[in-house]
This record gives sequence, structure tokens and C-alpha cells, in this order.
Amino acid sequence: MSALIGMLWMDACKHGRCEGGGTSSIGSTHSHNAGRDCMTCHHPDGEGEGCWTIAGTVYLPDHQQILPDHRLLLFTRPLGQGDLTRSIDGDANGNVYTSDAITFGHGLFPAIVSGTDTAFMDEPIKDGACNRCHGVSTARISVP
Repeated sequence: MSALIGMLWMDACKHGRCEGGGTSSIGSTHSHNAGRDCMTCHHPDGEGEGCWTIAGTVYLPDHQQILPDHRLLLFTRPLGQGDLTRSIDGDANGNVYTSDAITFGHGLFPAIVSGTDTAFMDEPIKDGACNRCHGVSTARISVP
């Protein structure tokens, strides 16, 4: 019996892995803590349910209200140039996240799309902790 409990416990823990946490989706309201650094809790050995390889919050141009149901695109070159490596839908709470493997390589260039508006980041990212800088040392992410 104790061996079975031990096996179940081991399977439920992340132990340095970032797997099985899911991906945000249009209309979903499962996320929380908009604007906070998601990676504080949602890392391989973190206390958060799920582990994210990329996560952040997107706002309206006023930088106060969240922008629900947007899309994050990751390109190999600035301004939507190069290859599109990943597209992730943001949720109803303004958050976008995934536990899927993201290969950042020498850096990826994010773009946020909402309706007919697109906001590009002109510097590459090499990890997915968007709110580590945005909302702290740089402006919150917003779409015009």
C-alpha cells in the first residue's frame, strides 16, 4: 500500500520537469494573479499548479485593464519576420501561458494580436517570464 501511495505522489510532483501544465485558451478563466510574475510559482519545482515555459499578462492601452482573449505569436525575427514558431491564445483574464516546450535559441520576437491590432516587441526574449520585466522595469504589455 505504501509503495502505491509513493508511486502516486511521485507522479503528481514536477521534480524539475515542466510538463502537463496546459496552455491558456480563448474564454478560459482558470488563470489568476494578472500582472504578477507567473514564474515565481509556476516553475519546475514551484508550488503553483502547472509549470509554464512562457507566461504573462496583456493589458489595454491604459495599462490598467487586462486585454482578454488575445493571441501571442513568437517569431524568429523582429516585427513578425522570419518563421512563426508558436501561436498561443490568451485567456479571458488577460493571461497567456503554456507548459509546452519552447525553443528560444538565440531569442524569439513576440507579437500580441488583438482583432486587427498588433504590438511587436523589437528585442528578442530568451525565456518566457514576461511579467518579470513588464510591469516592473518596463511598461506592461499592451496592444494599441
